[in-house]
Amino acid sequence: MASSTSSSSSSRPTKEQPAVTKAKELLYRRLKVLLTSGRVIEGDLACLDKQGNIILNNAVEHINANGSNGSSSNNAADSSSSSSIQGDSSSNSSSKPVVNQMGMVLIPKAQQGDVLLEVTLSERANMLSLVNGAS
Repeated sequence: MASSTSSSSSSRPTKEQPAVTKAKELLYRRLKVLLTSGRVIEGDLACLDKQGNIILNNAVEHINANGSNGSSSNNAADSSSSSSIQGDSSSNSSSKPVVNQMGMVLIPKAQQGDVLLEVTLSERANMLSLVNGAS
């Protein structure tokens, strides 16, 4: 009798919410999270809970050699403009970024700034074809 109860509950179809389906597609993908404190943490998405907290596996923190966390200088959109505008010795090519291995980390929703997804070349080409096809 117990086996018939368990089989009936497992055979019951469940319809997932669209957000759950999209979150499952992101599992184990590489994310770069820019924190509100200015820190930059990169890792593989292991979990995303209902509250919006992110758990990253194989996480690393990127730090500039001069000791500051490089959210503005490591941000791809701002890196060329910030180094050309500032022109100081800390933004020269001789300062190499330091990578701090962190393992598994939980990033609370309140501490998350930007969350960037690393995409493959084929995914980028597909996105560009969608944009170029729409215009």
